[in-house]
Amino acid sequence: MIAEKFPGLQNMSAADKLSLVTEIWEDLEGINEKLTVPEEHQQLLDQRYAEHGDNLSPGSSWKDVKERLLSRIES
Repeated sequence: MIAEKFPGLQNMSAADKLSLVTEIWEDLEGINEKLTVPEEHQQLLDQRYAEHGDNLSPGSSWKDVKERLLSRIES
């Protein structure tokens, strides 16, 4: 597991871990290399997309989701 390469990770708070994940995710957004998706993941995505059907509600923005998650951790 890659987390084992970062021994301090186990001692981080949940809020700090979420902040780290956010920073990593934002860093990945700037990378243009093509990443492959395992077949079983693609099948699950296809299944969930099909189940989504005609539900065209916009859902929540990442900003809103992040704020909800952080508020749960900090309270």
